[in-house]
Amino acid sequence: MDDVEELLKRKASVLIGICTEDFSMLHDLVSVLNAEGVRYLITGPGEVVSAHLDCLVMDKGTECPILPSGAGSTVPMDPDPVVTTDRALASCWGLDRPLVLTIGIDPGSRPGVAYILDGRLVAVHRASSARNLLGNVLKRERSFRARRTIVKVGNGDPSSRDLIISSLRVANLLTIIVDERGTSRSKRHRDEMAAIHIARVECSPVQ
Repeated sequence: MDDVEELLKRKASVLIGICTEDFSMLHDLVSVLNAEGVRYLITGPGEVVSAHLDCLVMDKGTECPILPSGAGSTVPMDPDPVVTTDRALASCWGLDRPLVLTIGIDPGSRPGVAYILDGRLVAVHRASSARNLLGNVLKRERSFRARRTIVKVGNGDPSSRDLIISSLRVANLLTIIVDERGTSRSKRHRDEMAAIHIARVECSPVQ
């Protein structure tokens, strides 16, 4: 089992409760959770919930459902369902107040991107292009709210790499170029696995 498969397995093992009276936000959140393979339970204000929830997502000001003892923490609903999902999963894994978010990027036509929070892989994806990568990175940085963010970019594919680095530095993100030799060994999830390895590289920056 590689790191991507292990992450998918961890996502599938949690149960997230949802309590909202906003049907539009509920619809969008459920769509993201389904796409991520995360189980969820829709409940209502004051409703008795017997299932053990790893966390509860709910609107601010909404009456909380009645939960069994030992239930997970509560995560406020964000207008962006991706942000809500990221924060809910981080809460399920005990990463509510992280210190360091390390982002690994494998440059290419569709860059692989990995997010490691306090040493634990929490998200991974392939960007549609190098030009469209920054928006996803900034959204994920807002999601995880770590005290410090470090971005590590592999030194391959110079045209994609330079475009990515330029956009990251304009956004004032601490960016380090690292030697990516030996990071693309996986046959499955090749770009994602390369990004994970880049994020985990412990070395001096490559100029």
